[in-house]
Amino acid sequence: MATDPRAFPPDVAALISFLASVRATSVASIALFGQSQNESQQMHLNNACPTGAETCSDVIATNVLLPLFPIAVLLALLFALPLTRFLPPRPRIGWALAVIGAVVYLNLATGTSTGSLLGPCISVIGIALARGKATYTARIV
Repeated sequence: MATDPRAFPPDVAALISFLASVRATSVASIALFGQSQNESQQMHLNNACPTGAETCSDVIATNVLLPLFPIAVLLALLFALPLTRFLPPRPRIGWALAVIGAVVYLNLATGTSTGSLLGPCISVIGIALARGKATYTARIV
């Protein structure tokens, strides 16, 4: 079904001519290379993995716990505030524990275990020790 482009307005005629040239180019590339452009642009699984590899790790994933680190810090501060009344002030030990808890959280948050919850617990104890307000008086009986 051939249509004469002169029977249409100029913009429609230009569109018809363009589509005809695209179709001719596609037919020529199929005849020349034996496959369509869509088939040649697809990535096959055997091309993605190196030769001889049993599995291919071409997916990068980030655990949801990493972006939640600021919220974990805020929660550790909130949980540590009530504990400050009962613990003596030990800032050097406390801030060291808080930093260790943050490092534990960040290291274990990339894994699949629930061990990353250990980090905020260590941080809560550390912050409470660092900001401790309890004073002990010796009772002489």
